[in-house]
Amino acid sequence: MLATRVFSLIGKRAFSTSVCVRAHGSVVKSEDFALPSYVDRRDYPLPDVAHVKNLSASQKALKEKEKASWSSLSIDEKVELYRIKFNESFAEMNRSTNEWKTVVGTALFFIGFTALILIWEKHYVYGPIPHTFEEEWVVTSMLKRAGYYLCHVPCLSGSGCFPELIPLSPSCLRGLFCLWSAEEDTGSRHTAGIAEWGTTTGLLDLILGS
Repeated sequence: MLATRVFSLIGKRAFSTSVCVRAHGSVVKSEDFALPSYVDRRDYPLPDVAHVKNLSASQKALKEKEKASWSSLSIDEKVELYRIKFNESFAEMNRSTNEWKTVVGTALFFIGFTALILIWEKHYVYGPIPHTFEEEWVVTSMLKRAGYYLCHVPCLSGSGCFPELIPLSPSCLRGLFCLWSAEEDTGSRHTAGIAEWGTTTGLLDLILGS
């Protein structure tokens, strides 16, 4: 137990020493964010503290001269007093910057990088597009599903028959699909079943004949 603690202390000591060697033995002083700080903001024109906290000898002499009449101060001295209190003027804060170039360049870089990844995936990752996505296959599949609707077929005896699934030929399916499109164009919202389409002249013969 004691040996384990000794080795752990030696390891911590060696680690702290290596950190100090990498940092050249300097200790970074942490800033106390609980105290007021200086910041340049247009909506807060008077910061709580001055920009320059540690004044030099010339700046201290200028601050003493400030207590007298301002008419004795030159323009350069007034500007220096302003720079002691503030870092930037409103004109400097409102001036345009070239930051938009960095933003646009970064956005274009990532867009181009993403496009390269998509091109690489299309050539080396994804396979060919399935034939079921072709327009002819989709139309044929839709017409085939339309031909297998559950519907009533009127019997020759006049009495109703039980619902049954009727497979239709492709020519008949295209005719039914055209009639359905015509019903939609005229504003009819009811479901056009084969029983309703069967009342059309010649269509029932086409269905039964197929």
